Amino acid sequence: MTAAVRLLVLVVCGGYWLDVSPAWAIDLTAIEKTIGKQPAYKTKPRYCLLVFGAEAKIKVWMVEDDKTLYIDRNANGDLTDDGPPLQPTNSRNLGKGPTGSQNWDFDYVLDRIEPLAGPAQTKFRLARWNYGDPEDRYGLSVTLHDDPPADTLKRTKVSATSPSAQPKTAAEVAANSFPDEGIAMYAGWFDKLWASSPETASILHFGGPIEPRLLRLSEGQGPEFIVDSGVRRLSVCLVTPGLGEAGPARLSEYAIPLTTPMRVRIDWPVAEGSEPLVTYHKLGKHCCYWEYYDDTFRVPQDKRLVAGLATVTVELPQGKFPLPLRKNQVEVPVRLTEDSQSPAAGKK
Repeated sequence: MTAAVRLLVLVVCGGYWLDVSPAWAIDLTAIEKTIGKQPAYKTKPRYCLLVFGAEAKIKVWMVEDDKTLYIDRNANGDLTDDGPPLQPTNSRNLGKGPTGSQNWDFDYVLDRIEPLAGPAQTKFRLARWNYGDPEDRYGLSVTLHDDPPADTLKRTKVSATSPSAQPKTAAEVAANSFPDEGIAMYAGWFDKLWASSPETASILHFGGPIEPRLLRLSEGQGPEFIVDSGVRRLSVCLVTPGLGEAGPARLSEYAIPLTTPMRVRIDWPVAEGSEPLVTYHKLGKHCCYWEYYDDTFRVPQDKRLVAGLATVTVELPQGKFPLPLRKNQVEVPVRLTEDSQSPAAGKK
């Protein structure tokens, strides 16, 4: 990943560094969804396109044929030159569930995806399961790296006068490199992964700019803060949006060390003429693959608070965040209840 792509503007904020990367995003609708060569399938195939990197230039097709998975491991658009397709592993028959249906699960596992030009991605795992659901479910995980495999370096000629060939300082290398173990990301679980053709396939973007999403606050159509709702869990995940029904890619719960946790600032809507109401919350715990949270959170009991929109800002520790942010703020509705002691609803 280039230094230009990974440019971060850092602002000191109460002992934390606020990551306010440029607000840019890749237009995934411009990506051509075609496959050069395909094998002879035994059943009707189902398609999903994975793209990697900040600019989404590396395309890896994933096609499932019944219980066989084809992956374009070298990202060249040819599904016939990648060796044998993946077969189920770690298969489990878990017996019948409460509804009488058979419960089972298995994984498709691949050690490395190695594009002809670009970094290798490792620890690919696509889990498939059915625990009494109307349709099978899928969960995908992959670990991202920014160092190309050794054989790629041998195949790629770099001009000695090109910027990429110039020596870098240790600080430059550290600022623009993933950790040695890579960065894990996840996708699937709740969304429709597959499409019936390449043209209608969803796109999952790994390694692109990320943005915060709030979890576990959905009472209606989306997240909301409810006054007098008691102690709740304030949960955040960091996602790279995709295209189509497959949903976003989510950053691993281990990508940000809890020794220097993320912090959430919330600017609450207040009655006109009132002093600002701001609260801060450390996300000092994590779980569930991609969730960072504070389990002591509650909506403030303050007479200034009114119905409206709260601005939630994610602040990040210095030097610990692996990917640039597309944005670091979201707006969340604040809803009063009949028992709330706040003034009548007003504007922020």
